[in-house]
Amino acid sequence: MLRDKDAVRRTLGYLPLFAKFVQTALPVGREAGVGLEAGLELVAAVAALGGIAIAWALYLRHPGTLATIARAPLAARLARYWSIGWGFDSIYDLLVVRPYRWLARVDQGDVLDDPYRGIALAARGLNHALSRTENGRLRWYAMGLAGGTAIIVALVLFA
Repeated sequence: MLRDKDAVRRTLGYLPLFAKFVQTALPVGREAGVGLEAGLELVAAVAALGGIAIAWALYLRHPGTLATIARAPLAARLARYWSIGWGFDSIYDLLVVRPYRWLARVDQGDVLDDPYRGIALAARGLNHALSRTENGRLRWYAMGLAGGTAIIVALVLFA
C-alpha cells in the first residue's frame, strides 16, 4: 500500500495540482499501477485535445459543414430531443409522478385518513360556530370578554 505522497508522485512527478485535493474528498481504493494511471491520464488528454481539434475544424476551418449538418433531419430530431431536456421530464413523469398519483387515488379511502378527516371536520364546525358570533359590535365583544374573565376568576377563587 503506497502512502498518499507516493500515490501522487507516481505519474505527476509530485505536482499535486489536483490529485492531492481529490484525495481529501474521495476514498482511497485499490492502488492502480503506474501504467494504468498514466494510460488513463493519456486517454483523458487525447479526448480533450480531440474535442478541441473537432471544434476548431467545424467552427473555424469549415463553418459551412455545421450548417449542412444542422439542416439534416436527424439533426433536427436531436435538437428537439435536446431542447426538451433529453426526455428526463418524461422519464420522471413515468417513473415517479404517475405511480405516486395512482397510489394516491387507490389509497384515497384509507381508514388511516379517518382521524384526520374528523379533526378537519371538527375544526370546520368550530369555525362555523365561532364565525356566527361575529357581528361587528364592539360592545358585545367587550361584554363577552368581561363575562368570560369573570367566570374564570370565579372558578379560580371558589373552586
